[in-house]
Amino acid sequence: MNHIEIYVANLANTVQFYHWLLVCNLEFELDTHWVNGVTFRQGDCYLVFVEVAKEKQSMGYNRTHIGLNHLAFWATSRLKVDQIHDQLTIMNPTTLLYDQLYPFAGGQNQYAVYFEDPDRIKLEVVAV
Repeated sequence: MNHIEIYVANLANTVQFYHWLLVCNLEFELDTHWVNGVTFRQGDCYLVFVEVAKEKQSMGYNRTHIGLNHLAFWATSRLKVDQIHDQLTIMNPTTLLYDQLYPFAGGQNQYAVYFEDPDRIKLEVVAV
Protein backbone atom coordinates (compact mmCIF):
# COMPACT_ATOMS: atom_id res chain seq x y z
CA MET A 1 0.00 0.00 0.00
CA ASN A 2 1.33 3.43 -0.90
CA HIS A 3 -1.26 5.75 0.60
CA ILE A 4 -4.91 6.35 1.43
CA GLU A 5 -6.60 9.75 1.11
CA ILE A 6 -9.67 10.53 3.19
CA TYR A 7 -11.86 13.63 3.02
CA VAL A 8 -12.97 14.98 6.41
CA ALA A 9 -15.41 17.59 7.68
CA ASN A 10 -13.11 19.43 10.11
CA LEU A 11 -9.36 19.22 9.57
CA ALA A 12 -8.46 20.60 13.01
CA ASN A 13 -10.50 17.90 14.79
CA THR A 14 -9.06 15.24 12.49
CA VAL A 15 -5.46 16.34 13.07
CA GLN A 16 -5.95 16.35 16.84
CA PHE A 17 -7.56 12.90 16.83
CA TYR A 18 -5.15 11.21 14.40
CA HIS A 19 -2.10 12.79 16.01
CA TRP A 20 -3.18 11.14 19.28
CA LEU A 21 -3.87 7.80 17.59
CA LEU A 22 -1.13 7.58 14.99
CA VAL A 23 1.78 9.60 16.40
CA CYS A 24 1.28 9.09 20.13
CA ASN A 25 0.24 5.43 19.94
CA LEU A 26 1.08 3.74 16.63
CA GLU A 27 4.53 5.01 15.64
CA PHE A 28 3.49 7.21 12.71
CA GLU A 29 4.93 10.66 12.19
CA LEU A 30 3.31 13.89 11.08
CA ASP A 31 4.82 14.25 7.63
CA THR A 32 3.24 17.22 5.83
CA HIS A 33 0.68 19.82 6.85
CA TRP A 34 -0.92 22.44 4.60
CA VAL A 35 -3.99 24.68 4.76
CA ASN A 36 -6.53 22.01 3.72
CA GLY A 37 -4.71 18.81 4.55
CA VAL A 38 -2.26 16.72 6.52
CA THR A 39 -0.19 13.59 5.95
CA PHE A 40 0.79 11.01 8.55
CA ARG A 41 3.51 8.53 7.54
CA GLN A 42 4.79 5.18 8.74
CA GLY A 43 7.62 3.94 6.57
CA ASP A 44 6.57 3.89 2.92
CA CYS A 45 2.84 4.09 3.68
CA TYR A 46 1.01 7.29 4.48
CA LEU A 47 -2.48 8.59 5.22
CA VAL A 48 -3.71 11.87 3.79
CA PHE A 49 -6.61 13.79 5.29
CA VAL A 50 -8.14 16.67 3.33
CA GLU A 51 -10.93 18.95 4.50
CA VAL A 52 -13.90 18.58 2.16
CA ALA A 53 -15.46 21.68 0.58
CA LYS A 54 -18.11 23.23 2.87
CA GLU A 55 -20.92 22.68 0.37
CA LYS A 56 -20.27 18.91 0.42
CA GLN A 57 -20.14 18.46 4.19
CA SER A 58 -23.90 18.05 4.54
CA MET A 59 -23.73 14.78 2.59
CA GLY A 60 -21.89 13.19 5.51
CA TYR A 61 -20.35 9.74 5.67
CA ASN A 62 -21.90 6.33 6.26
CA ARG A 63 -19.67 3.26 6.48
CA THR A 64 -22.58 0.94 5.68
CA HIS A 65 -23.05 2.46 2.21
CA ILE A 66 -20.84 1.78 -0.80
CA GLY A 67 -17.26 2.72 0.00
CA LEU A 68 -14.88 2.39 2.90
CA ASN A 69 -16.12 0.35 5.88
CA HIS A 70 -13.14 0.76 8.20
CA LEU A 71 -9.38 1.07 8.57
CA ALA A 72 -7.41 -1.39 10.70
CA PHE A 73 -4.01 -0.65 12.23
CA TRP A 74 -1.47 -2.98 13.81
CA ALA A 75 -0.53 -2.37 17.43
CA THR A 76 2.83 -3.50 18.77
CA SER A 77 1.20 -5.48 21.60
CA ARG A 78 -1.98 -6.32 23.44
CA LEU A 79 -0.87 -3.83 26.08
CA LYS A 80 -0.92 -1.08 23.44
CA VAL A 81 -4.47 -2.09 22.41
CA ASP A 82 -5.47 -1.92 26.08
CA GLN A 83 -3.85 1.51 26.47
CA ILE A 84 -5.73 2.87 23.44
CA HIS A 85 -8.98 1.38 24.77
CA ASP A 86 -8.40 2.95 28.19
CA GLN A 87 -7.56 6.34 26.67
CA LEU A 88 -10.71 6.26 24.53
CA THR A 89 -12.78 5.35 27.58
CA ILE A 90 -11.56 8.54 29.25
CA MET A 91 -11.53 10.81 26.17
CA ASN A 92 -14.82 9.86 24.55
CA PRO A 93 -16.41 6.54 25.49
CA THR A 94 -19.25 7.06 23.00
CA THR A 95 -16.81 6.46 20.14
CA LEU A 96 -16.12 2.88 21.29
CA LEU A 97 -17.82 0.16 19.26
CA TYR A 98 -18.73 -3.33 20.50
CA ASP A 99 -17.22 -2.44 23.87
CA GLN A 100 -19.26 -5.08 25.69
CA LEU A 101 -17.24 -7.68 23.72
CA TYR A 102 -13.84 -6.01 24.20
CA PRO A 103 -11.16 -7.20 23.41
CA PHE A 104 -12.55 -10.11 21.38
CA ALA A 105 -15.34 -8.43 19.38
CA GLY A 106 -13.69 -9.76 16.21
CA GLY A 107 -13.46 -13.31 17.56
CA GLN A 108 -11.28 -15.17 20.06
CA ASN A 109 -8.19 -14.85 17.83
CA GLN A 110 -8.60 -11.09 17.22
CA TYR A 111 -7.42 -8.91 20.13
CA ALA A 112 -8.66 -5.49 19.08
CA VAL A 113 -10.40 -2.27 19.96
CA TYR A 114 -13.00 -0.79 17.61
CA PHE A 115 -14.00 2.87 17.60
CA GLU A 116 -14.96 5.84 15.43
CA ASP A 117 -13.02 8.93 14.41
CA PRO A 118 -14.55 12.46 14.44
CA ASP A 119 -16.32 11.77 11.10
CA ARG A 120 -17.60 8.40 12.36
CA ILE A 121 -15.18 6.41 10.21
CA LYS A 122 -14.75 3.05 11.92
CA LEU A 123 -11.24 2.24 13.07
CA GLU A 124 -9.70 -0.91 14.51
CA VAL A 125 -6.43 -1.36 16.34
CA VAL A 126 -5.42 -5.00 16.55
CA ALA A 127 -2.52 -6.69 18.31
CA VAL A 128 -0.13 -8.97 16.50
